[in-house]
Amino acid sequence: MNIIQDLIPGYKAYSMTPKYITVHTTRNLSKGANARMHSKYLKGTDTTQKSWHLTVDDKEVIQHIPFDVNGWHAGDGQGKGNRQSIGIEICENEDGDFDKAVENAIELIRYLMNKFNISIENVVPHKHWSGKYCPVRLLPKWNEFIKKIEGKKVAKQVSAFNPSSQTVKQETKELLHQLYKNGVLSADWSARIDELTDSDVIGLLVTAINRKKLLP
Repeated sequence: MNIIQDLIPGYKAYSMTPKYITVHTTRNLSKGANARMHSKYLKGTDTTQKSWHLTVDDKEVIQHIPFDVNGWHAGDGQGKGNRQSIGIEICENEDGDFDKAVENAIELIRYLMNKFNISIENVVPHKHWSGKYCPVRLLPKWNEFIKKIEGKKVAKQVSAFNPSSQTVKQETKELLHQLYKNGVLSADWSARIDELTDSDVIGLLVTAINRKKLLP
């Protein structure tokens, strides 16, 4: 894992043995708000109030403080979030690739878990410590994010057949029923219209077209 060290000069905090990894997203959408910009920002701010260990963007990982001292990022004062966890910020700059930044963060987290013998149960969102809704863009898919860290395949999300027009849905249902009555389809899929996905409906209609040669 290639980690660029750009440590904050003269940084002082408590000694720490990492037991957790805390994940944040920056919420800084500005152009250029990448890992290097945040590294520069930390060197000019009051790090007794705000600091974290690493920032990740779509191109690189930068370390700001050593892993054996704590940061101030979890919002829980002298609690375990600040005193026992490695803080990671994932960049959200609009001129960056957020998905790639997340991929880089996953690789980084795996590295840190192995280096410090941290279990997957101890990889937590900022929200875990203080209740703050962070990391905003990852929380809705947190379980999926954890599975990716574990290297497990994530089931592909499928969309239920739910067109914006109920007329279209009703006409599709009637068409499927008619195709069944005419012997084109072997089952009456109209009765299960609410269980079908977009792909199911397309597949059934393609089957009907092929069987009846409805297109020239």
